[in-house]
Amino acid sequence: MSESDAVRMPDARRRPREPGDRRIGTPVRGRRPLVALIALATAAFAYVTAEGLPVGLVTPMSADLGVTPAAIGLLVTAYGGVVVVVSIPLATLTLSWRRRTVMLVVLGVFTVTPIAAALAPSYGALMTARIVMALSQSLFWAAVVPVAAGMFPPERRGRAIALVFAGSSLAGVAGLPVGTWMGQLAGWRVAMGSVAILAFAVTVAVWRWMPEPALQRTADAGGPEASIPRYTALILLTVLGVGGLYISFTFSALFVTVVAGLGSSAIAPLLLVRGIAGLAGVWAGGILADRRPRTSLLIPSALQAASLAALWIAGANPAVLLASSVLSGFAFSALTTGLGTAVLKVAPRNVNLAAAGLSAGVNVGIAGGSLIGSMLVAGAVTVSAAAIVGTVAVGAVLTVLGLVVAIGEAVWPRPAHAG
Repeated sequence: MSESDAVRMPDARRRPREPGDRRIGTPVRGRRPLVALIALATAAFAYVTAEGLPVGLVTPMSADLGVTPAAIGLLVTAYGGVVVVVSIPLATLTLSWRRRTVMLVVLGVFTVTPIAAALAPSYGALMTARIVMALSQSLFWAAVVPVAAGMFPPERRGRAIALVFAGSSLAGVAGLPVGTWMGQLAGWRVAMGSVAILAFAVTVAVWRWMPEPALQRTADAGGPEASIPRYTALILLTVLGVGGLYISFTFSALFVTVVAGLGSSAIAPLLLVRGIAGLAGVWAGGILADRRPRTSLLIPSALQAASLAALWIAGANPAVLLASSVLSGFAFSALTTGLGTAVLKVAPRNVNLAAAGLSAGVNVGIAGGSLIGSMLVAGAVTVSAAAIVGTVAVGAVLTVLGLVVAIGEAVWPRPAHAG
């Protein structure tokens, strides 16, 4: 072949993929994927911060809008409900879109909605802005896991997903406290609107740096170990693991004061330590998912079960309470990170739909766990230590059931090529 023929020969790597093409492209080399990944992690940080801001600013928001604190709480509940309901439908509707386009549209909406929320003249307008923001977050979480993974080779995908999840974990450690402080100092509208600045910067970074991910986008492209039973087990593990934790975590402040007998001043430091442990868990979960995929869900599930069991049996002891909080924070973050990697491998039909199912499962676990915990506490005659410890007991049982599911998933036969 002559040099001129080589020049005219179309590059096979640049050939547009036809519908139904199952090939996985080569991840882009250089710094672009890393910069884009940091931007996506920052987006996760901003989303989780914006979602939870009403929790820390319930008093000034209720006073300014003339509604009850319960109505402000509904802003968070409705937000999570929207994510549960629309994650899979929105992912399905946008399957044919380029992943870069999806991210730019989602982040563009996210840039506008905090401003609309900050300028809302009434509670109804604020709720509308929050629902639109939740719609964008639903699609963000449905797309960001395969997007982050698709920019890197298989042996680094667990750590790539871990960095995105680290952004959401960091929101609990820094984003929500700083946002609450800002809202108390300058007003809740300033705190809410400031999120738009971060969202705009992230949108520009994604537009400038994010390549089109290499993972398949077509409707019939599943994971390399596609398996309906394993994927079903992973979603069940998600609901049980997340729900098991949130049954008791919802009332962690009451556990500190009523069960352990500590002052309310101990709540914030305990949550901070737990958040730091969660960041460590995210990173450890990413490494484990890359190097020991068969145990990447088993170990965190077992650690979470142990931490809740210890809290149930001896949580009144401050030392046990601290150790359990650190261990459960670490285990929960490691578990969710491992799940993010695992669903991409076993996606039975499409990696984007699989990620949407995971997002929905996480939110079902959060909402369902909080609801079960509320019912357990409400069913007691008084909010006693026994009632609060009861939420931990039920959470521990669900987590053990999740561990059983994780064991079943770990021993399920793999395809021959999976090793």
